[in-house]
Amino acid sequence: MFSTVARNVGVAARAAALRPQPTAAAAWRASAAVLPQVARFSDGVGDGGIPDTHDTGRQKTEREGVGFNRDPIHPPKGSGTKAMPFEVPSEHQERVVGFEHPESHAMYWFPLAAGKLHYVEEIDRYFKLVPL
Repeated sequence: MFSTVARNVGVAARAAALRPQPTAAAAWRASAAVLPQVARFSDGVGDGGIPDTHDTGRQKTEREGVGFNRDPIHPPKGSGTKAMPFEVPSEHQERVVGFEHPESHAMYWFPLAAGKLHYVEEIDRYFKLVPL
């Protein structure tokens, strides 16, 4: 009798283990049905729109133009030599820099790494990455 009861319990446990389990997506869908409504954003005026005047983090830095600037660099006269290379600012250890070829007006790009001088033969100029 004991072996029959143990065998029946073992079969039930194995059957429960083999039943399909709900996936994470199914659990999320079930819980999403009971989520409360999310309040709409407001910029304080009461229009119910998403505020666009309060940037934070990288977006704020980009908007203020600090550390992320796509404007051309206008170096002082006499720079670009080995003694006084063009200084390219960057928040990272590497940056891709481009220049316009004087004859073909095509853009050429090259990687610039911190701590190294980079010589561009086409325009006979030196570049140096300056960390911010």
